[in-house]
Amino acid sequence: MLVMGIVISMVSESLWSFTKRRLAKFNGVKANFELHLKECEWRWKKDADTLAKELSKILRKSSAC
Repeated sequence: MLVMGIVISMVSESLWSFTKRRLAKFNGVKANFELHLKECEWRWKKDADTLAKELSKILRKSSAC
């Protein structure tokens, strides 16, 4: 059980480190922090091609509505 806790902690630290670096590019976030956090979670550990494909799919779906 201790190993699982350590792995989860490492993943959390990695995600939080990515999020802090990303938010620093915007000089912090004044509004909609939850949305920025969710976007960071979505972008985390994805390569540029995967992000482009997923974003294209999302945009196509939203434009069809």
